[in-house]
Amino acid sequence: MAEDRTLGELARNLADFKRDIRESLKNADDRHADLAGKMVPTSLWQAEHESLERDVAELRDDVRQAVERIERTSLERMGVLTEKIDKLDRRIGAHESAHRDSNAWSRSKTLTAIGIAVGAVATVAGAWIAAVLAAKGVH
Repeated sequence: MAEDRTLGELARNLADFKRDIRESLKNADDRHADLAGKMVPTSLWQAEHESLERDVAELRDDVRQAVERIERTSLERMGVLTEKIDKLDRRIGAHESAHRDSNAWSRSKTLTAIGIAVGAVATVAGAWIAAVLAAKGVH
């Protein structure tokens, strides 16, 4: 068997055991008191949580409105730019058409001038040949 203890040893062990239990209970109470001091009452937490939910909802609405406003502005600007692009396309088309007509007229004038020059040269050459032949007595 285990060695027999005296009543004094048992009393001391029991006293040490009681002291350890009291100390453990006091430590647990201190930890609980510390945690309770750090805790927030349910009503206060709930009020704060509801306030945060309202703030988030307001921010969500603000962001949605801002996005809608940006999209509206973008579409308006796109419409204006599309009109300007269409107007420029029409002006470019008119300019190209006028330029083509101008080139055609210019070519026509050039060909007419060349024709007149060739005709004049041919007339002068023909007159010169006729004069030379007449001078030689050829009729």
